[in-house]
Amino acid sequence: KKDISKNINASKKWFLSQPDFNNTSVSYRNNAFVYDPTNERFRKLMTAFWAHYSQEEDMWRDQPLYRYLVNKFGLKPELYPDNKEVKHFFEQKGVKGHNGHHYSVKDDGIKNDSKDK
Repeated sequence: KKDISKNINASKKWFLSQPDFNNTSVSYRNNAFVYDPTNERFRKLMTAFWAHYSQEEDMWRDQPLYRYLVNKFGLKPELYPDNKEVKHFFEQKGVKGHNGHHYSVKDDGIKNDSKDK
């Protein structure tokens, strides 16, 4: 599923329904992972992550879920020296991709009669 309005809204609804949701928790760039697969805290994080993400019930992006779970479990990943924070979960600073590409309902893979706005 892609990042169309109905999937993003489903994610927002899920996050906001979590009693420990913190909209201003620290965000981490997930462009490189170095981890110990035997570390229990890491295993707990990844088990919770995949239990939710693999259901494919909401948005395609993994960063908000990772951010939420890192905060929920009180983890502190190592930072790159030039790490820049994302201030809020639902920031929309993106630009259209190559040749103006953006996702729409037809990219979702699920039959839906409503139009994405």
